[in-house]
Amino acid sequence: SAPAAAGSAPLPPQAGASAPALPPGAARYICGDRTSFIASFGDVSVTLTTALGSVRLEQTVAADGARYANDSLIVWFKGREATVSHLPAPGTSTLCVEQQ
Repeated sequence: SAPAAAGSAPLPPQAGASAPALPPGAARYICGDRTSFIASFGDVSVTLTTALGSVRLEQTVAADGARYANDSLIVWFKGREATVSHLPAPGTSTLCVEQQ
């Protein structure tokens, strides 16, 4: 009965779990504050999907990389990094890195 007991042990957390598949043209970012989001890029906008919901940002002028903004957020993508800045709290920004 020992092999049966070992086989019926609960799986450890995360065992067999995998992140959901990304839609085409989307990327997953993990941030320094332990949050994460999925960025789905359109022609002139990006939609950020988080555990709290989705928000759409319109593309703005950037000297380097790609910059998107709305009334409360600015997200600047450059290479595999994204910097998220919250406008209601100036000076607060979070660095996020694309996961592959």
